[in-house]
Amino acid sequence: MAASGDFTIRLKMPDGYKVAPHTHPNRENVIVLSGTLKIGMGDRFDAGKMASFGAGSFAYLDPSMHHYAAASGEIVIQIHGQSPVKFNYINPADDPRQRSREEAPGLCRALTKTKETLYHRGHRETQSWAIFPSSCRPPSA
Repeated sequence: MAASGDFTIRLKMPDGYKVAPHTHPNRENVIVLSGTLKIGMGDRFDAGKMASFGAGSFAYLDPSMHHYAAASGEIVIQIHGQSPVKFNYINPADDPRQRSREEAPGLCRALTKTKETLYHRGHRETQSWAIFPSSCRPPSA
């Protein structure tokens, strides 16, 4: 992804998919396009403290806000904001980029990633899509 400029990412995730507690260096703006996204705040994944956001919902998370997420049913979300796109996991062991497939067989990698650079109203915008297989098992909390 680009080091600067605007970005838009569209993600499709299977039921039960979890994203461990993390932060971002810039504000994250999330639109739920289908399904129900659950979001919780804090340093530890706690399903009982999550709020549900249905299709059409919008949420924003300020920089350095500790949060985690899960898919309730198959979901499609769109995230946009200022580059760079960066995940800072609270527990570095939760970072899927640091694990091999053998160490973390439940972690899913996108089947397809498409990146386009668009110019909209004079601004550069990068768009990416990730499609996760329906057979994908969610990572453990």
